[in-house]
Amino acid sequence: MSQMINKKRKKMIVSMNHTMDPAGFFVYLEFVINGILYCNLYNDFYVPIPEVIFDEHEYCKKILIKNPYFENKYGNNMWDYFFYMKKENDPNEEYELYNPFISNHNFWSEIHHGNQHIPNVKTYPRGSEYELCRLYGEPYTKNIHQWYYNNRLLANKIINEYISIKQFVLDNVNDQWSRFFDPTDYVIGIHVRGTDKVWGGKKILPNDYMPFIDKISSRHKNVKIFLATDDPDYIQPIVEKYGNIVKYTDAQRDKENIFLSHKGSNYHKGLEVLTDSLLLSKCNFLIKSNSAVSEFSIYFNLNLHDNSINLQYNCSNVLDQLII
Repeated sequence: MSQMINKKRKKMIVSMNHTMDPAGFFVYLEFVINGILYCNLYNDFYVPIPEVIFDEHEYCKKILIKNPYFENKYGNNMWDYFFYMKKENDPNEEYELYNPFISNHNFWSEIHHGNQHIPNVKTYPRGSEYELCRLYGEPYTKNIHQWYYNNRLLANKIINEYISIKQFVLDNVNDQWSRFFDPTDYVIGIHVRGTDKVWGGKKILPNDYMPFIDKISSRHKNVKIFLATDDPDYIQPIVEKYGNIVKYTDAQRDKENIFLSHKGSNYHKGLEVLTDSLLLSKCNFLIKSNSAVSEFSIYFNLNLHDNSINLQYNCSNVLDQLII
């Protein structure tokens, strides 16, 4: 009788502390979500461990230094600052650590951009869906709506099954919300992405949001606005028009994009953008453009899929079709 050999399962490392270039906060979380999807595709992998890769490879060391949210005094890994995995490793099972990045520098890029063999989440069209970028500025259609829904549904499923946000972050969000809004308020969330926006289409300016804000406001009482923006110049025109019903956090902002700036605390930059996204997720209606910040707010609250509009497209007739 042949002896049974126990094969170790591979435990894949997902590091939130490396990418090809410094990236926005939610790109790192997107890596983790897509890493989990990859692990689920291949049964010989266990769920990822989001941890720093400290090894002798100079390329890895260089990338670790470039992460814009890492701050050593808060810990070795930006994942540990704000998140934890819901599913713990089985203590009775042995694992072999697997770090595909060491043998294939394009591994995470392939997962991030996706192909027909690797299911993944995209916050806006890119990679294999690049042709969809030609639809920016065109009328928003059911097909576009469905493309975003497919990504949102998958991301929401992975977040709910695997990823938890630490309680102090959620408490901070709830405290901010209760200071800004009353239970009877109808809150319109607007995310106005400025500064260095290149990917995901052109910048959508504050004035472009106003006709939609006005139309939605006309249908509700006790309307307030939560404004999230990375651009300090975008606050004034919205406040000038809507006055003290506009609420926004005191997050660090910079004309060149705060996460690329050497000003301020890297840790707090991460906490602030996560807080803004979670506050957007609590709104009754969301007006946005293509951005991971506002897209993740829908991942956190899938009800916003049918209670949001994406001004990266021509949405002139969309509001008439919505029951708001």
